[in-house]
Amino acid sequence: LVILNELSKNIDAYRLSTYLAFDGTTMSIPTVWDYNIAWGLAKHAKGFEPSGFVIDGEHKTAAPFWWQSLWGNEAFQTHLKELYTAHRTSILSTDSLHSYIDNLVLDLAEDKELNFERWPLFGKNIWPNKYKSESHQDEISTLKKWIEQRLLWLDSQWLLEIN
Repeated sequence: LVILNELSKNIDAYRLSTYLAFDGTTMSIPTVWDYNIAWGLAKHAKGFEPSGFVIDGEHKTAAPFWWQSLWGNEAFQTHLKELYTAHRTSILSTDSLHSYIDNLVLDLAEDKELNFERWPLFGKNIWPNKYKSESHQDEISTLKKWIEQRLLWLDSQWLLEIN
């Protein structure tokens, strides 16, 4: 969950949009949700910038105390970096993420025109978006470019050297 929240730079993560489950003995985070102002969209809380950790950002004091405790734990940081490094060559590779986006674009191609006919959003300021796109392709290109920049920054923070 932390890797996905940080990869997407979900500014609502940890404080608003984290679903916790407790079965009487174990706490878990069984699902992810609410990424509507992630992926570089938000103009507040520096959500549009590809650098910076959300968990350590402007809203860190609004999150439950245990997130900071977990974030500061050396064993957690080591495991997080190991997981990120392992997935960076597969599901979190730039090519893999771009292919996933391309597949979604293909799946939604039929409905694209109807969607933007019903909701003509291009060229308009839409809160809380930082970027005002001019077309569907512009939106996709911006997303891909932001993901590339975000991955480079995360690599500089988390990618372990593999010998």
